Amino acid sequence: ASFNEDISAWDTSGVTSMYFMFCDASAFNQNIGGWAVHSVMNMLAMFQRASAFNQDISGWAVDSVTDMQQMFSGASAFDQDLSDWSIDSVTSMHKIFNEASAFDQD
Repeated sequence: ASFNEDISAWDTSGVTSMYFMFCDASAFNQNIGGWAVHSVMNMLAMFQRASAFNQDISGWAVDSVTDMQQMFSGASAFDQDLSDWSIDSVTSMHKIFNEASAFDQD
């Protein structure tokens, strides 16, 4: 899909699910690092096959997220540091970086 619009100003503070949000958005590569995601519980396949996406989302407060299955699966350009994420609530990360071929972080 060719979607690559600036959506950085979206108010996501009340969103609880971002399930498949950018799945197959192969052109999407916008700065969404400022989004308030503190209420989100489900990020399953959020960036699945979003092959151009490589933005800094290290500041996201993902404390409430329980499902990150396949979140970056097939996001072949993604290579960002997520080491500051608090993932204590996550119960499933099945295939989170499957086919995320550029990912090379600790």
